[in-house]
Amino acid sequence: MLSVANVLFTVAGLLVLISILQPLSARLNVPSTVLLAVVGVLIGVGAALLLHSSVTNAFNGLAELILDFPISSVEFLYIFLPILLFEAALMIDVRRIAEDSAAILMLAVVAVLVTTAVVGLALAPLAPVPLAACFLFASIIATTDPSAVVGIFRDIGAPGRLSRLVEGESLLNDATAIAIFTVLLDFLMTHRDIGAGGGVMIFLIEAAGGALVGFVGGRLVMWIVPLLRDSRLSEMTLTLALPYLVYIFCELYTEFSGVVAVVTAGLVVSALGRSRLSPASRDFLHEVWAQLAFWASSLVFILASMLVPRLLIGLQLYDLLLIAVAAIAALVARALVLFGL
Repeated sequence: MLSVANVLFTVAGLLVLISILQPLSARLNVPSTVLLAVVGVLIGVGAALLLHSSVTNAFNGLAELILDFPISSVEFLYIFLPILLFEAALMIDVRRIAEDSAAILMLAVVAVLVTTAVVGLALAPLAPVPLAACFLFASIIATTDPSAVVGIFRDIGAPGRLSRLVEGESLLNDATAIAIFTVLLDFLMTHRDIGAGGGVMIFLIEAAGGALVGFVGGRLVMWIVPLLRDSRLSEMTLTLALPYLVYIFCELYTEFSGVVAVVTAGLVVSALGRSRLSPASRDFLHEVWAQLAFWASSLVFILASMLVPRLLIGLQLYDLLLIAVAAIAALVARALVLFGL
C-alpha cells in the first residue's frame, strides 16, 4: 500500500505542476510540451542529486520512485495511448479529413516508409549495430507529433488545411510505424526473414482487422447511445470504455492493430455523434475528452522526460553524432516526400 500511496502522491504532485506550467507556457510563448520536457529533465536531475546527497535521507524513497517509476513502457501504452488516439479522432471533422484523404495517406504511410528507409541507411555505416536494428530505430522516430506544430499553426494563422493534414497524418502514421517495428523486431529476435511482400501483407491484415474491430465497436456504441436517454454521464462513460475495449481486444486476443481500431472507433463516434448526440451532450463529451487528453499527454511528456538523466549516463560524443545524423536524415526524408510526391 505504501508504494501505491507514493505513486499516487507523485502523480498528484505532477498534476499540480502541470496546472502551473500550462499558463506559464502561454506567458513565455513556449510550447507546453517543450516546457514539460525541460521540467521533467530537471526533476530527474534533482531526484538523482537528492538520492546521492549526504545532507538528508528523508526523501530517498521519493527520489528512487522518480528515477525508477514503477510503470513499464507496455503499461504506458495501455494507460495513455487509447485516450490520446481516441480524443484526436473524436475532435476531427471526418468530412474535412475525407477531402484530404489522399494527401493524408501519403504522409501517414509513404512518408513513414521513406523516413524509415532513409534514416536506417544513413545510420548503417556509422552505428555499431546490424542494418535491421538501424531500421528498427528509424521506424520509432519516423512519425510526427502534432501537438506543438498545430499550436504554432494556430498562433501564426496558418491555413486550416495544414492543421487538418498534420492531425490526420498523426492519427494513422502510428499504425504504419508499429507494423514496420513489429516486422523488424520479429526478424531481429527470430532471424526469420518474411520479405517485403510478407511485411506489406502483415501491415494490411493488421490495419484492415483493426479498422473492422473499431468500426463495429464504434457503431455498437452509437447504437446504444439513444437508449441512454440523453444521459451525459452515461454517454461519457460508454465512450471512455470504447477505446480500451477495442485496443486491448486487438492487442491481446487478435493479430490486429489496436491503434487502427481506436482511431477508427473515434472517427465513427465523431461522424455519427452529430446526429445521435444532442448539441449539449456533444459539447460535454468534447470538453471531458479534451481534459482527459490534456492530462494524459502532459503526464506522458513529463514522466518520460524524468527518465532522460538516467538514460544519458554513459553518453559519448559519438552518440551525439548518431543523433545528429538521424535528425538530419529524418528531415531530408520528409522533404523528399513533401516536394517529390
